[in-house]
Amino acid sequence: MQELKEIFKEEYKKELTDKESFEISTKLIGFFDLLQTIESRSKLQPQSCAIIDTPQKQTSFDNFYD
Repeated sequence: MQELKEIFKEEYKKELTDKESFEISTKLIGFFDLLQTIESRSKLQPQSCAIIDTPQKQTSFDNFYD
């Protein structure tokens, strides 16, 4: 967590408390765990991926600024 605090201070000019760095670390770990789970599932069953099975909806922005 100390390394995260140092990176955050250097990049964002804000010092994190221990509680803040713990919360950010926990959320990052959860996020990367989710990404890894999605990747491993897509390797096992690529045909069941909702993105592949769902047809793309075409969106027109012709009247967006009208």
